Order: sequence, then structure tokens, then C-alpha cells
Amino acid sequence: MGQVGSDRRTEQHLLLARALREGNAVRLRLHGCSMVPALWPGEEVSLQRVDPAAIARGDLLLYAQEERWFVHRVGALRRDGARVFLSTCGDALQQPDGEISGEEVLGCVTAVWRDGEWQGPPRRLPLALRVVGWMVRRSHLGLQIALWWKARTGQQSGALEPAVMEVR
Repeated sequence: MGQVGSDRRTEQHLLLARALREGNAVRLRLHGCSMVPALWPGEEVSLQRVDPAAIARGDLLLYAQEERWFVHRVGALRRDGARVFLSTCGDALQQPDGEISGEEVLGCVTAVWRDGEWQGPPRRLPLALRVVGWMVRRSHLGLQIALWWKARTGQQSGALEPAVMEVR
């Protein structure tokens, strides 16, 4: 039975990658906590294809590794001729991901659905949210407190729901 979910996820990856390569905007609902407090579980993001040469430090990128999707922030990049290599990391994580090439990037977050409207992706967090990020990176309890606070404020919580994949 586990294979069925894996097959479905692989099929979704292929559809998503194709839609982005063809220049379509794609909306996805986030489920993980690796980008708290910049992005919260349950929020939707809009993604667009991105030219690897246009990727900059601070961009929020979607990429796939080992049949899993990640939306993480670019922490560093290096160029080798026409090729771009990126170091990404979730804002709530202490260690960066392994290096990926620009060709592995599926898309760039262009907007986040928050407070009833599409907003630009957070490139630099205000001081209060940077403090929350520091707390979350250092403690699972810190993450639980941040998620509790987010749920108490009446905004979207981390409730698990089916992923949304909408192609426009």
C-alpha cells in the first residue's frame, strides 16, 4: 500500500515540474515546518519557473530530492561559468541542505496567500520573527510554541490537509 502513495507523489512531481517548465504559475499548500516563521504549515504559495541565472540569495525555491519537495531559502550561491550551484536551508533548520544545481530548481516562490491576500515572499523578516526563528532553530519546544501562537492568533494553522496543486 505504501507504494501507491509513492507512485502518486511521483506523478504529482512530474506534473508540477512539467507545468512549471511550460511557464505556468502553480499554487501549493505547504505542510512542513522547516520554513517557520517565514512560511507556516497550511499556507499556500504561488510558484513560477525561474532562470537559474536569475536566482539570488534570499530567494525561496522549490526543488525535489528523493521524491520529496522542499521550499527553502537560498543562503549562498556560486557560479561556475553558466552553471549555478546553490546552498539552501529552511529558516527553522540549523544545518543547510546539501548543494544543489540551478537545474534542479523547479520554481521560485512569487507570492504567499496570507491574511486574505497574495503577498510578496518574505525576503527579510522583521526583528520579532527573527527572534521566533532563532527560538525555533534551537528547540522543538520553541517550534511547538510558535505553532501554538500562530493557531491562537486565528490565522492559518498547521492542520494537515490534502495538498493543493493548481496550475494556471
